[in-house]
Amino acid sequence: MLIHKTRLLLIFVLLISAVATQAIVIHAQEGTDGQDDDKVSTAPILYGDVVEQTITDQAYFDHWIFFGEAGDIVTVRMVAADGLMPLIGVITQGGDLLARSDMQPDGTRVDVPVNGIAELRFTVQQPGDYTIVATRVGNDNGTTVGSYKLSLTVEIPPINDLQEVVFRCGEYEITTAMTMEFNSDGDDGALYRITVYGLDGFMPYIRIDFPTTPAQSDCTSDGSQTIGDIYMLPDRELETVIEGSPFTAQHILQGMEQIGTLTLIIGSRDGAPGKYVAVIEGFSIGRPGDTDTVALRLGPLASQTEMFAYMIRDGRSRIDPQVRLVSENPSIDFTCDDAGKLACADIPAADTFQFTMADGKIISGDTLDAGVRIATGSPDRVAVQFASRSATTQGGYAVVLMGELPPPPVPED
Repeated sequence: MLIHKTRLLLIFVLLISAVATQAIVIHAQEGTDGQDDDKVSTAPILYGDVVEQTITDQAYFDHWIFFGEAGDIVTVRMVAADGLMPLIGVITQGGDLLARSDMQPDGTRVDVPVNGIAELRFTVQQPGDYTIVATRVGNDNGTTVGSYKLSLTVEIPPINDLQEVVFRCGEYEITTAMTMEFNSDGDDGALYRITVYGLDGFMPYIRIDFPTTPAQSDCTSDGSQTIGDIYMLPDRELETVIEGSPFTAQHILQGMEQIGTLTLIIGSRDGAPGKYVAVIEGFSIGRPGDTDTVALRLGPLASQTEMFAYMIRDGRSRIDPQVRLVSENPSIDFTCDDAGKLACADIPAADTFQFTMADGKIISGDTLDAGVRIATGSPDRVAVQFASRSATTQGGYAVVLMGELPPPPVPED
């Protein structure tokens, strides 16, 4: 998943990590009551930033958090002064060590001298949050102290990444309404169920692209498992799916926990305009403080419309849904805790969502569920983060997407 021009800023705690038998051991510690230089720094950093801080015996490491996109080639450089022997590590949100500055290609370790420069370079394999640990040689057993400047840069390889305006599915031509890219590794992904309801003439097709070599896709309009589904949407009457309806489609993905980044495309047969609602089950916040980040894109012919993305809590879940539209631009970066209230008062509330599936599963929105509006005016990616507002709670949730495919433009005379 490549989420262009978005950078996710998170506060992250942690952290013990290892590579094979070699490890940087980092003990979580609090700052002291002394000077600011004696407090551990935990702060965001963006590509292109240069930050300055001090390593002391009381605060012998700092955390700098950034969001990496798959394919980003990242370089971290730590320039030491005032007697410091610098050391850098990069860890994932789950605490796995990805790279360390003293590790050579042959596996040996070489320490940087006093007032030297530590540097590491690695390629991001999966989109997500990463923590740079700036420390000293020896970590808690080290003896050097001093100041440093740390820089974060990225080289983004060129890509040809245009969405298909139309694609073939069997004998039909399907017009792309939206695309969602999400990572099926980690706590989520044992099973996803994707159900799409077409409204006002929208005839839904679901396509899944798998990250395999060679590339593989699966496309369907099968709605046979949705017969008997009952759903209620904002400002609409209760609907029941009947046999033979061309206005529903469902795709079930099993065994996806280690597949990687999946691409979901929702389209309408022969470009039939209308609105759609997609219900995607299978997501969860598996650990307190965990997050899920997806990329959403309006289809090329839907780029002037808007789409809503909601996080609907599973009835057995304890999470308090929070959705964030992620951007490095503070004026665009937006977080919603309760749709229809306060900062997200202009997002329609989720309490009118009700989906009763044919197998008895009920997905019901309430006033605590969250959502964001995506209205980019282009088919560019937007990063959306799903989390629990309370970092101590976890559980399952469904993603609900609402959007539309407008009528084709009228040719000019």
